[in-house]
Amino acid sequence: MKVLTLLEIGLGAIALLAGVSNAAPNPLPTPVDLHNRAIPTCMPTGIAESDYRLDFEEFDVPCFWGPCGTFARVNLSTPRGAGLAYQKWNQATKPLLFPNVAAWQVFNCTLESLAGRDGGHACANNSAKALYSPGKSPWDPKIKPSLNTLDFPETYVSGSVKAFHFTPINLPAGTKSAKLELVGYKRDGKKVKHDVDLDIASGKKRFFISGLDSKGFKQIKVLEFWLVVKGKGGYEFAIDDMDLTEDRYPALPASCTPSVTVTVDKGPCTPAPARTTTWTADAQEFTTSTAVPTPYKSLNWNSYIQVLNTSTLQYLWPPTVEVPRSRGGENFYQGWSPLHLSANTYEQRFGVDSLDLVCGFTQWSEPDYGGTNGRPCEVTFVGRRDPFDGDGLPSLVMANFSIPYPDRDATSQKFTHIDLNKLTNSPGKFTRLYSFTMFTKAGNWSYDTMFVVDNLVFNRGTKADEEKCRMPGVKVLNFDDLKVGSEAVKMPEVYKGFKFASGWAVNSNKNYPPNSPGSIAASSKPNFIWSGYKPTPDSWSVTEIDTYVNPKENFLFDFEEATITFDLPEYNSNKTIVEDVSISISVIDACGFGSYYPYSDINRSPYFYWRTVKGFKQLTWKFAEPIRGISKISFYANLNSGDYRRIEMFIDDFKYRVHDEPTPGCSRCGFRGGDFCEVPRLLNR
Repeated sequence: MKVLTLLEIGLGAIALLAGVSNAAPNPLPTPVDLHNRAIPTCMPTGIAESDYRLDFEEFDVPCFWGPCGTFARVNLSTPRGAGLAYQKWNQATKPLLFPNVAAWQVFNCTLESLAGRDGGHACANNSAKALYSPGKSPWDPKIKPSLNTLDFPETYVSGSVKAFHFTPINLPAGTKSAKLELVGYKRDGKKVKHDVDLDIASGKKRFFISGLDSKGFKQIKVLEFWLVVKGKGGYEFAIDDMDLTEDRYPALPASCTPSVTVTVDKGPCTPAPARTTTWTADAQEFTTSTAVPTPYKSLNWNSYIQVLNTSTLQYLWPPTVEVPRSRGGENFYQGWSPLHLSANTYEQRFGVDSLDLVCGFTQWSEPDYGGTNGRPCEVTFVGRRDPFDGDGLPSLVMANFSIPYPDRDATSQKFTHIDLNKLTNSPGKFTRLYSFTMFTKAGNWSYDTMFVVDNLVFNRGTKADEEKCRMPGVKVLNFDDLKVGSEAVKMPEVYKGFKFASGWAVNSNKNYPPNSPGSIAASSKPNFIWSGYKPTPDSWSVTEIDTYVNPKENFLFDFEEATITFDLPEYNSNKTIVEDVSISISVIDACGFGSYYPYSDINRSPYFYWRTVKGFKQLTWKFAEPIRGISKISFYANLNSGDYRRIEMFIDDFKYRVHDEPTPGCSRCGFRGGDFCEVPRLLNR
């Protein structure tokens, strides 16, 4: 995969370092891959160190309303993701990861139940809490406990390890000595080791281990622990009052850390030239004060775009829009930044040629409190393509346009015609997109700016051979290797790395009469999965497909397509009953969060967590772009009329790619920390 660096976004053009490659998306990373990810392309200089201490006193059981009870123990694990991303408030500027696979906990040393026991001695300096480790991973005894991660080196903290208090717990009776093996993985890829001999026979319970920075534990990204007795490792221990320094790096040059990156992938062939059609979205086809439906003009529009005219428009300055008579009416589309358009299917990908725009300015005021007097309206256009399309076009195209501030006494303004093809030299310009977003910003206000837009000219091209030119790397679940008898069989809980919920069963087309939905459901014969399995007659069939099996076995994936057939046995599959069916596909990210605001950040691809498709006619459903970087997907369908009942479905040829980024950590977010958010939030979606 070739990475293009966005060097400049300015009026008129974008400068790109262009190139193509035939590289396929990365497979699942090996330990060496993970270690190499910690090494940036160039190292910063002038590192500043800042001391801080991890004393674990601020950890507590999440309590949303009282009484909360006495704190005893809390797991530092998250339900999904790589682990808990924790940032020492008011001391560290970057988070530290407690990996889920290590099963770290914080416990209360002062409990009466621990009096006289090893855990009761773990707290240092009159503190009440300490960090506990079971000694080895519950999911793999060969995995040693560690703190932090080698992934996302610019996100997670690195620095020196100076000292900490260490308490062995539950060693075998009669143990006289033990050894703590410490390994530090550095930011530059090097590794440092140090063994500490512990004199257990002395009766000492807690050991102070210091001077580690003088032994080479500097610029450490990951610290690994292994408690050994008589050659055998993996014993329980506790840690308290870790004295660390955080390495604070200056900003790297743009050549090292580009703010925006796009990819260009060239597939195994070049698609034939496209047959292009164009069409126009003209607000005159609506009556005024009408909400624009979604979908409209075969595209999904922001749900808050409406059709107005000068007499119904409010809150715009200058307040009147001059509509040329040549338009045949006075209507236009109105909304608040950003305007977002997206395609649902691969066939509906589109382009934008031009549009007419009016920007809402802030009225001139004395004094100029907001600093907006005379400032232009800055317009940014962002188009996104399927990164695996293989046609050699950049996955991202951006361009800027500026509309001057009107006369301070103006009472009206005219439309500005913007030809997007003249704004950029990026290959492909604004064509073959799965999404298009327009951001408008007048002055320096942080809130969104109103816009009025009309006469949006779209284009769409088709290429007959584009499927075979897509990037390689797609994997397929066709279920044909599962044994099926004369009736449906519950899906294995884990199948090829995916965890299937209780509602899924596998069946064969041989078990259905000719011309029934089940007989045609297998696009790769004979098997498929069915969503209507119920463990008990009155249970609800749950239809999730998940990749988070446990902290060791998990990955993110990009969902490409699936063959979906509705289980409507009372209708012939060729009839238009499918017009009365809606299908919804719900996805979540690595940390279980599914409701990011989809259009608020220019640098981030919209993240759709819920998609509804009406008028479903195709057996094979292929999205306009893969739904990227997800950890779980679920399907739901129902009738749009009559009894609106739930419809079960058959799915075959579930196509996906292993996502090319590691799994991020998770931090508490949302109302009172009731949700978990990715750290960092993945951008390549």
